[in-house]
Amino acid sequence: MSQANLSEMIDRAIVDLISEQVIAALQRYQKRIVVLFTGNDEGVFVQAQPQLQTLVQQGYSLSLLFSYSARTILKRHQAAIAALSPEHIIQAGEQNAEECHRLINQSHLLLIPELSLNTLAKSALGIGDSLPSQVIAYALMQGKPIIASHHFSENNAIPPAYAANIKQHIAQLQAYGVRFIKPGELACSIDAKTQWVTTTIGRSVPLSRIIHQPVQQKKRLISLHDVLLHDPSRALYLAPN
Repeated sequence: MSQANLSEMIDRAIVDLISEQVIAALQRYQKRIVVLFTGNDEGVFVQAQPQLQTLVQQGYSLSLLFSYSARTILKRHQAAIAALSPEHIIQAGEQNAEECHRLINQSHLLLIPELSLNTLAKSALGIGDSLPSQVIAYALMQGKPIIASHHFSENNAIPPAYAANIKQHIAQLQAYGVRFIKPGELACSIDAKTQWVTTTIGRSVPLSRIIHQPVQQKKRLISLHDVLLHDPSRALYLAPN
């Protein structure tokens, strides 16, 4: 066997090994969701539970985070929570911020069954003095997709100025990239066909955007410098040789 053939075999083996590791890592991220409960409305969990069960049946692994005010849900619905087979359960005050950050890093999106008005206002104004607002702020800074629902509806009892303020907070979070949905659309809002990839700068982009926008590099080696400077929404390929 010539040295050239041996070198080619080694190169192929390295590429295959790296490819397997990358695919395995992507699969771990794609199937993990952090679910954040804010507020003390038990009806929110009752409505969300069957939808979360659907996600579990689809192969998603859930990590459940409960705010301080949502601790009632955690106490009164232990059996239903256990039926979801959550990978992690974290209650405000029991874990440090690093643990929550680790879960966000290992998940491909943050799902909020109901965003309370308190957390809505804090997140819109950049106030991070509670578990929910800290988790949302960190997910935003990491470029993680966030899907949330809210039960706000206008009625005659709400002063117009207050209603306008709430709408402004919602619009601000939408500008940050938070996607708002109806409470009954939690499961169907997650497109199983959409695969998200965390890029080198921490931004999450659909895998389809990467696949369909190839960039050919005319050199045999891509350095770390090349990767860091590359547009994270486009794929980076080595030349055939």
